[in-house]
Amino acid sequence: MKKILSAIALAVILFTVTGCASVNFQPLMNLQGGYIDSSVRMNKVGTATSRVWVGIFGTETFPSVEKVAKDAGILRIATVTYLMQPGVLNIWTDYTTTVTGE
Repeated sequence: MKKILSAIALAVILFTVTGCASVNFQPLMNLQGGYIDSSVRMNKVGTATSRVWVGIFGTETFPSVEKVAKDAGILRIATVTYLMQPGVLNIWTDYTTTVTGE
């Protein structure tokens, strides 16, 4: 009986964790006066990654574009790319922001 209850508890925990890990996001694309500028050369590249555990615990989802650009010394932004990589069983997720510009 204890094995059955343990198996049920484990199944409930796994379904709960995977249910919370779904993310809906829209990358920034062609915003007027926004982050993408086709007249800017892509001389510099800045990248930052943050990790979120169980969909709740972590510093942030996607690192901010402004912070990534500032850390890389980018004054004019050409493109912004977002990448989301889930870990094993969606226990953690890595969010990466890549900024190119000059």
